[in-house]
Amino acid sequence: MTFFRKQAKKAVATDIFDAFEESPDSGNATLSDGEGTLSIVAKTDKGTVRKSNQDAIGAQFNSMHDGALLVVADGMGGHEHGEYASCLTVDELLSAYQQGKLQTEQSIQKLFRRLDSAIKKKYDNCGTTCVMAIIDTDGIRIANIGDSRAYLLRGGQLRQLTHDDSLVQDLLDKKRITEKQAATHPRRNVLTKALGHGKKVEATFTYAALMEDDVVMLCSDGLHGSVSDEQIIEILSQQSELGTIADSLIGLALAQGSTDNASVAIAQHTNERSAVIAS
Repeated sequence: MTFFRKQAKKAVATDIFDAFEESPDSGNATLSDGEGTLSIVAKTDKGTVRKSNQDAIGAQFNSMHDGALLVVADGMGGHEHGEYASCLTVDELLSAYQQGKLQTEQSIQKLFRRLDSAIKKKYDNCGTTCVMAIIDTDGIRIANIGDSRAYLLRGGQLRQLTHDDSLVQDLLDKKRITEKQAATHPRRNVLTKALGHGKKVEATFTYAALMEDDVVMLCSDGLHGSVSDEQIIEILSQQSELGTIADSLIGLALAQGSTDNASVAIAQHTNERSAVIAS
């Protein structure tokens, strides 16, 4: 099962879902095996201010149907440039995952370096963030560059799994500003690391066990910059389909004044058995 966003193209599911089509900006599916049920969804919205959507999203079950990849990338550098960077990143990660080429930190770093070089050769002064999560029986593996984030909801507690590569985060780490000051800092959108931008590209990796009822959420700053942790907990805890939950998160971000594209990818793991479905 694969779905992803590209300008002017529909996301088309593959493998056993050959007849399934979703809108360009969304998709969701559930797979079951002996270890339980893993449901995934990915959605994006250009928002109410931007004329185009430079975010790209991806969600894909692997070829063995025993795990999934989620990706969110937030492009920058103008409409065409930012979209190229983010869509290339998501496309290449989905392809590599399906081919079993994202097994180690080294293989992921190697692909990120290739993407960084390709973006720099295509355009000057553009780039993209990238946060990806591989979720399977080995646990949750996160790789991150930039300020798109990964969160884990477990037992009603929300944990941020990534650390922003941003100027404001550096200032927070050095205790030069407070969290309240960071929220309105005039340079809060300045990144210290991004694919296609800067000299050295190294992803940061995070690992966590996968437990029953875990919810993993990836999002761009167009969402996490406008929705509080408490609100994220409340919405992710709802007993609703993941597609509805994703819509609620994006809708709330836009309603609360997000001026950016807003994107989210979510995976939920339960021990309930069910048929493989798409909706």
